[in-house]
Amino acid sequence: MNRVVAISGVFFWSMLALIGCEVDDGSYGSDSDNITLTSFANSYDSKANDTAIARIDETYRTGARNIKTTNLINSYSNQSLNDLDRTILADNFEGRLENKDIEVNGRTVKRPIYEKSSNNKLGYETTYQTLNLSGLRANSYSAGTNIEDRRGILTDLSNYSNIPSNVAFPEGSVCYIPVVTSERSFLAFNDKNKTGYSSLEKWIDAAKQRFSDDRDHRTSQFGVGIANKQKAAQVMFFEPRFK
Repeated sequence: MNRVVAISGVFFWSMLALIGCEVDDGSYGSDSDNITLTSFANSYDSKANDTAIARIDETYRTGARNIKTTNLINSYSNQSLNDLDRTILADNFEGRLENKDIEVNGRTVKRPIYEKSSNNKLGYETTYQTLNLSGLRANSYSAGTNIEDRRGILTDLSNYSNIPSNVAFPEGSVCYIPVVTSERSFLAFNDKNKTGYSSLEKWIDAAKQRFSDDRDHRTSQFGVGIANKQKAAQVMFFEPRFK
């Protein structure tokens, strides 16, 4: 199977880039037939007129999935959670990624993608791989001037200027990196992924303005779904190279 990663939560592409362990801000615990993913999320609490923070425990077990939310600061709105089933579009393919028929084996969670109007399905799984952080210091990561010059592992210790550079993770510290594999590249989305743009062209223009940073880019439009009748677009940006 091809290794893929999610880009902006929508497009899955056949490459994997490890930048750091700050993607999920979570921790993980598992037995052989179930795994709990713990993360933290925020929303706006209108009654408190302030930010609300909650702990999210997402448990996968063979045949089932459960989400438990625990308020830590103010009252978190569950409307901020995106736990809906996803529509899957690929080259001449349309299907659904649903929270059913789940298989758990250690740190690997398998869920099939079901093709629309058929009994066919695609393999899809996520494995949470361990990365040892013991002794990693706040200054262990170097951004460099381009991707090729980046060194180390980017963690939350790198994000706060008030943390002394000699502060390190204690012995036994680990983070867990979700590595996704599937049989083919695809687009995944649901109703909560709606952007509000009235056309692909307006979305492309907004993406260029938001992410370009004067970097070179390449734009492509293509068809997906049954008979490739659905229109999709991709904007790829390239890191500048310095000599």
